[in-house]
Amino acid sequence: MELLVKNKLFTSSSKVLNEKDEQVYKVKGSFASNVFSKKYKKKIMTMNKELLYVVCNKRIHGPFKRAAIIYDANKKEIARVKQNGAFKCGYEIEGVEKKMEIVGSFTFGGGAQVMYGGKAIGKIVNGNLKKSTDKVVMTVGITDKYKITFDDKDDGPFLVAVIIAVDNIIDADKRRAANNYHSINIGQ
Repeated sequence: MELLVKNKLFTSSSKVLNEKDEQVYKVKGSFASNVFSKKYKKKIMTMNKELLYVVCNKRIHGPFKRAAIIYDANKKEIARVKQNGAFKCGYEIEGVEKKMEIVGSFTFGGGAQVMYGGKAIGKIVNGNLKKSTDKVVMTVGITDKYKITFDDKDDGPFLVAVIIAVDNIIDADKRRAANNYHSINIGQ
């Protein structure tokens, strides 16, 4: 199976499309969550507005690791998605039964493997990458898109929650870098 997570422009929401380009899940962000609490809380729902997961950034981070938390529909924490470290590529997902991690970079080229218990259960690539005849070429796109490929249809909603968590972490890094850039250049 294949899902495309496509962030909407100028909002904190996303839509999730299947192979037929039909929307199968909604991801809804909260303006108040973004502006006031800085948690960047997002709800993953079915098209019938049934809540599946809630993802938000962890408030306190180590100096080199960023994290996001995944909650189930009952507001119980079920997983934490963390960067592997400042100089490693990938993410680890804690709180699941077996070791789960994303190995590799899905932002450049071939994509990253989603590993669960040492077995590949899926692949994530940047959806702004388009496959040409023999190589991957970047397409122009303002929105973030992530393509998730997996075999077990039951893994789909959780993998969407994981990619939303990873996207939250990436966005937090971008905001932090922009704030550091502006604070460095103010005095000059």
